[in-house]
Amino acid sequence: MMQLRERDDDSGDSLAFNPAPLTMAFLPYRQPKAGTEVWVRRNGAFWLTVRPGVRLGPSGETSSYGYPFGVIPRALLMWVTAEALRTQSPKIELGSSLSDFVVKLLGQRATGGRNGTRTRVKEQATRLFNAEITYQWMGNNDQRQAGVNLKIAKAWALDLGDGEMGQESLFPSYVQLSSDFYEEIVKSPVPLNLEVVRLLGSAAEIDLYAWLTYKMFNLQRPFTHKWEDIGEQFGYQFSKTPKGRYKLKENITAALRNVLLVYPEANVEVTPAGLLLRPSLTSVPLKGSRELRGN
Repeated sequence: MMQLRERDDDSGDSLAFNPAPLTMAFLPYRQPKAGTEVWVRRNGAFWLTVRPGVRLGPSGETSSYGYPFGVIPRALLMWVTAEALRTQSPKIELGSSLSDFVVKLLGQRATGGRNGTRTRVKEQATRLFNAEITYQWMGNNDQRQAGVNLKIAKAWALDLGDGEMGQESLFPSYVQLSSDFYEEIVKSPVPLNLEVVRLLGSAAEIDLYAWLTYKMFNLQRPFTHKWEDIGEQFGYQFSKTPKGRYKLKENITAALRNVLLVYPEANVEVTPAGLLLRPSLTSVPLKGSRELRGN
């Protein structure tokens, strides 16, 4: 069982920030099925689409980098958003050692090998920085549309070295956010408690926590988010069948139990129709997030 460590919610060190559009609809939880050319998620009139970048081989052959998925891209997005707010700059220094960066990003020990944390961070960072993301707002009957096409990174260097903690690489590592993405994430970031994020065990739990935090900032009256809408919004890949809907409800219910352990202020109830949300205290006090953002 997860245990919440003591924390200071007003300290900038305890804050993470999530891009608002990626708190409304979410990246996949695992690699999408073979043949998936575009990842699509919807939240009402808001649509999120993700296309993987193209990898160039040594002889000029092309292949897909694959989709960013799981915990690591989410942690990266939160980290670069917080750093962009802190430094007021689209250029984010990643550090001189991948081991140092893994510990800073995930709060975990850096390990090597095929499935080690250093390898996974490199892979998912490459997928994320090469992906193309589109936000679209479409009104009734598709008569009104607005959208933004974004590349997360304009430039980046991930030659972070695989040495032990404190062992520097010969090359500095950074990500230069595209101007459009930088403007998007500093405009209306969603503040999250970093210690809570680190205590959650899955990407689905992180998404649910981020979404609840986002909703509770403005929720004025009870609201039921229907299961069919949850299925279109979150990063699961269950079929739209009775069996798929059962699995969705089962997974969301399990994720919610863990989220409520670390965000007990959230007044949320599982119902046959969906998740019933009632106005609740926010996970992050407004004072702390406003101080870090300079508002």
